[in-house]
Order: sequence, then structure tokens, then C-alpha cells
Amino acid sequence: MKRIWLGTLVLFLSGCGFHLRGVDYLPVKLHALKIETHAPYSEFTQSLERRLRGLGVKPNANAYVLKVLSYGLTRDNTNTYNVSAVQTLNLNYHITYQLLDQRGTVLLPQRTVRETKLYNYNQNAFNAANLEISTLKTDLREKAISALITTLQAKSLKVMLAKRVANERK
Repeated sequence: MKRIWLGTLVLFLSGCGFHLRGVDYLPVKLHALKIETHAPYSEFTQSLERRLRGLGVKPNANAYVLKVLSYGLTRDNTNTYNVSAVQTLNLNYHITYQLLDQRGTVLLPQRTVRETKLYNYNQNAFNAANLEISTLKTDLREKAISALITTLQAKSLKVMLAKRVANERK
């Protein structure tokens, strides 16, 4: 009976498109990482710290520094005429950052990750649109944080960190 139940569950999960997430990882050298932002208690910083803790990162004052230079959402109205009740916004979330070693030497020069979403809203339902924009901002922020983490997971960064450690030992 258990096998039938388990088989049914497996078929159901695979049929609905369920897939296990891949394992995220960071180079071991980045497991001690200090995050510097201009707003250490913001939703962005808390979300970034939470995601990094999930990857095994522990805050450490004597560690590599992920310096976030700027982040935020910008909105651009893409409509050329204001006669339509439906407006289109181009929502852009950006994170500009750099990675420093313990002595302040730049390891990764200033980089920017961006996530963009086109959003159509009805001017007559502006309050609902603001709530949707808030939800989209959260989604774009999380995607931009994922893009930042992907750059920290890059093989080229691991190789560079390994070479730095080897040079420091010489």
C-alpha cells in the first residue's frame, strides 16, 4: 500500500512540474563575509543577509566585504500619450556593489545587476496598482539578489580567490 501511495505521489509531483531546487553554494572563503550598505536595517539588507545565511555565510568583521553602493527601484512611464486609462510602467530594480578583501583591496570592481518588468495598470484603479507595484518590487528585489549571488558563485571568482590565498602564503 505504501508503495502505491509513494508512486502516486511521485507521479503527481512530476506531472505538475515540481523539481527540486539546485544546491546554492559560495566559495568557502566567502563564508565569512561582511555586508556594508547605507541602510543596514532596510528590507533589502535583511533579505540579502537572510539569503546569504542560507548559503552558510556568517557575518564577520575580519572578512571579505560585500559593499553595496546603491540599490532601489526606478519607474519609467513608457506611454507617449496620456490619453489612455491604461498606462505602462517600466520597473527597474538595480543593485550596484563591489567585493573587497580584508585590507580593502578591490577583488570585484563595481558591478550592477538589474531586473526589469513591464507593468500595465489602469489609472482608474490606482490604489490597486500601488499594491501590485509593491509586490513586483519585492519580486524584482529577490531576483536581483539572486543575480548578485550568482556572480559570487562564479567559477572565475573561486579561481581568483584561490590564487590570492596561494600568493598570500608565499
